[in-house]
Formats: sequence, structure tokens, C-alpha cells
Amino acid sequence: MEWIKVCKDTPSKPELSILAEITHRSDDEALGIWLRLYLWLDSNSGDGYLSKMTIERLSKASKIPIDFCEAMASDDVGWFRVLPPTDNPVEPWGIEIANWKRHNGKSSKKRDQTAGRQQKFRKNHSE
Repeated sequence: MEWIKVCKDTPSKPELSILAEITHRSDDEALGIWLRLYLWLDSNSGDGYLSKMTIERLSKASKIPIDFCEAMASDDVGWFRVLPPTDNPVEPWGIEIANWKRHNGKSSKKRDQTAGRQQKFRKNHSE
């Protein structure tokens, strides 16, 4: 089964409240949109980088409102970093997702699964 990691403190992160404020949504609406976006990102970015992607393209492809995608890249939230195109054709451009490998990479998921198994083992063998 495919899954993504969502920390239990995500709903209370200041960045999420800022997202809600910037986009004129409730915190719960912002959390739901954020989750839908990260589900899409997990399926479409293995390394936390969306090559040749603009905010407009991301909004259209993910079906996430453009104001939300723009807010993710704002300095106040900082969960996206937009790398604009340059005159150098070998220079990468697109969208980079902050802290992707820490939370969403395959090694992160493996660490979380291993930690869960170890915790379950310790609980079952502590008596």
C-alpha cells in the first residue's frame, strides 16, 4: 500500500496557518488542500524536484488552486522554491519542494517503517 508521512503536528504548524490566511481559507481547508497537493507530489516527484514546472503548470496538473500553489512558494511559507528558467540551457529550472527527502523519500519511508516495527517489537517483548 502506498502512503505518505504526515506528522501529527502538521495541522498546528505556523506555515499552515499562514497558508490559510494568505489564501482566505480555514486552517482545515488549507490542511485538506495541502494533503491533496502532497499526495499528487508523492506520485509525481521521486526526488522533490519538478523539472520545467511553473506554479501555473503545477496548479493545472495537480488541480490545486493557483493561489494555494503561489502561497506555498511565498517567503512566509517557504515550502516551495521556484527556480526560474535562465539563458543557460543546462541550468535546471522548476520547483523544488523543501525538505522532501527528509519526509517523503524512499529512505525516509523505510526509516519510518523500521522504527514502527521496532516500537511494536519492544512493546510486545517488554513484559
